[in-house]
Formats: sequence, C-alpha cells, structure tokens
Amino acid sequence: MKIHKYINIDELLPPHLRDLPDWKKVLIFDYRTLDIARASRDRWGPIFMNDDLWGGDNIWRGYRDAQCTIGADLSQHRFARAIDMKFGGVTTEEAREDIRLNQTMWMALGVTRVEEDTSWLHLDCGYTGLEEILFFED
Repeated sequence: MKIHKYINIDELLPPHLRDLPDWKKVLIFDYRTLDIARASRDRWGPIFMNDDLWGGDNIWRGYRDAQCTIGADLSQHRFARAIDMKFGGVTTEEAREDIRLNQTMWMALGVTRVEEDTSWLHLDCGYTGLEEILFFED
C-alpha cells in the first residue's frame, strides 16, 4: 500500500507484519509518523528505511513490535511514532540542519525529537512538553 508516490507502508514494517491487510497496517501508525515520512521524501528526495525489501539488512527502522530486541523498551518506535532514515539526495547532517532552521514547519507535522550523532536520521513525534524540537543524544 502506497502512503506516498514513492513510499510503500511496508518500508516501515518488519517482514512478519507485511501480510496484514492494508487497513490494519495503517492502523498501527500514528498519522504523524506517516506525515513525517511523506514530508521527508518530498523535501529531501529518496529516503531509505527498511531496506530488506531490496536485499538490505534493515528491518526495524519503523515500527518495532515485541519481537524486536534492539532499542529501548519505551522507544517511540514501539509506539509507531518514530522513523530512522537515510537519504539519496542529502546527508543526514544536512537534513538535521534543515530541521533546525525550519522547526516551525517540522513541528507542524508532528516532529518533537531528533537524535544527534548517528549516521541515520531518527525523527519521532513522542510528547516532550516542549515548544521546540528536542535534539538529543542517546
């Protein structure tokens, strides 16, 4: 199921959930997560999330259910409110800088936190209580 001209929802799901009916796949996610994925693609060009569909090793860059053994127990990925991405058109640091310079736009989409010092871009929409995006180190 396409959530964008260039994004299939399966890119945000681990392999064992891809056989679900499309309507159930969509129900897993906070709508803001899908909006953030779409906006990221429109703004920065090709994005890469779960790439096992094309022979890669990544299966946990979107939703992480109970079968996932990586990440924190209360990671926003476990609530379908986070995405880890790499890009074909910009570097991860260029994307982070764009978010820093355009916080109002990204916050309107639901972005509340951005992880620093990683080779990928982690964006999530978990509640922080802040009026600006939290740039954090894990």
